[in-house]
Amino acid sequence: MKTSKLITALMTLNKEEWFLFRKYLLYETSEESEIFGLFTFYQSRKGRLEKLDDTDEIRQKHFSDYAPKIFLNLNSKLYNLFEDWLAYYQFKSEPHQSQLSLLKALNKRGLYKHADQVAKSIGKRIEKNQLLSMDDIKASHAVNHLQYFSNNPIKYNSGTALLEGTIDNHLAFINIQSSLYLTELINFSKVQNQDYSQLISQLKSHLNDSTSPLEKKSLQLPKLFVDPNEKLFIKLKDFLFENKLQYPSEFHTLFTLYLLSISLKLWSKNLISSPNPILELYDYIFEKDVISENGKIPV
Repeated sequence: MKTSKLITALMTLNKEEWFLFRKYLLYETSEESEIFGLFTFYQSRKGRLEKLDDTDEIRQKHFSDYAPKIFLNLNSKLYNLFEDWLAYYQFKSEPHQSQLSLLKALNKRGLYKHADQVAKSIGKRIEKNQLLSMDDIKASHAVNHLQYFSNNPIKYNSGTALLEGTIDNHLAFINIQSSLYLTELINFSKVQNQDYSQLISQLKSHLNDSTSPLEKKSLQLPKLFVDPNEKLFIKLKDFLFENKLQYPSEFHTLFTLYLLSISLKLWSKNLISSPNPILELYDYIFEKDVISENGKIPV
């Protein structure tokens, strides 16, 4: 039996997300609407959605007053609202995105004093965060970029600081992102026996020396994959265990999984003196739920 696109999507929701999607639907429709009625039908069966019949059989058993085409359209409308909510939910969950969008909108409307207050608010939030965060670097760059490349007079009042800050954060972000891409290229080239030497050379040309802790650690990742060795692995593992990285975050996930990958290579080649660091890394991964999606380990 083929599961409908709508049911497949609804099966990914956890308890909180069901509540949030319900709240969104009530904002877009009403409790008396047909769409909300269909939603409550699925919500009441959220623990056994995978056991439901196909769409037409659901219609025949529970919505027999509806013509087949009308019921299909109703399901389609509910799915479209699900996508709208999911995009909104994802946007709101991304660090700083709401305020960055607000900053851009205020500058476009010429509300520069309001924009400056939002920019300061984002800056204060970033300063308060004691963890190393790639998202914060990206947000700092976005703030400076949005302020400088607008008609906001702040760029004339700040001297060269705003432009220099924009470029500094841009270069820092490039360093970190390029390090991750470089690590993946080196790893993937070995796993798939592909020649990425040209791409690797191009990425290396974008890297620059830095004293930033996050950049320094990210730059060491590709080095570890070029020359797998216990000393550097232990050094990066210990850094990870210091809990200085923003968590959860994409960088934290990739950094952790790359260390796991290289640890297994070290073990398979007898390049590590004890399995204990690897076991510790596994404990950390399960403790932080790094390799799971929606509470399930992907297979």
